[in-house]
Amino acid sequence: MSKNKNMSFSQIKQENDAKFNQVKRVSFDGGVTLDVEQSFRETKVELLLKELLKIVGESMEKGKEITNDIGQTLMIALAIKYFTSLDTDISSFDDYIFLVNELQDREYFQKIVDSFDKTELSKLFDNIFEKLNTFSSILSEQKIKTIEEESKSETV
Repeated sequence: MSKNKNMSFSQIKQENDAKFNQVKRVSFDGGVTLDVEQSFRETKVELLLKELLKIVGESMEKGKEITNDIGQTLMIALAIKYFTSLDTDISSFDDYIFLVNELQDREYFQKIVDSFDKTELSKLFDNIFEKLNTFSSILSEQKIKTIEEESKSETV
């Protein structure tokens, strides 16, 4: 009969390091490299989601239309920021679109995207769509409440 070991913080850290320190190094012309994480930490995914919701909210307030293509581009740009070694502090909608355009112009973009683990990227996108649908539902509910309250105040 095997004896069970008690969980320890050092054991959890060791397991996380083994899982999340896997990177794929991508080489580009000119001796430039970029490390692409192959497993995404849940804590980084949450930070990415918070930033995405902030960007989408700010963009909506400014009247910018976020089509499916633009939304997908934005999600990939955020994945590049959070899950590669790219050194950047961008944080606005326009900055992310500019980043993708610059990466495409240098023919880096597709090579970076192709370097992500497809399963991880798919899980990330599923998680993002789930959160955006929840966010959209909340906004719709708030809009309905606002309309109902305005209707009540007009009839009084």
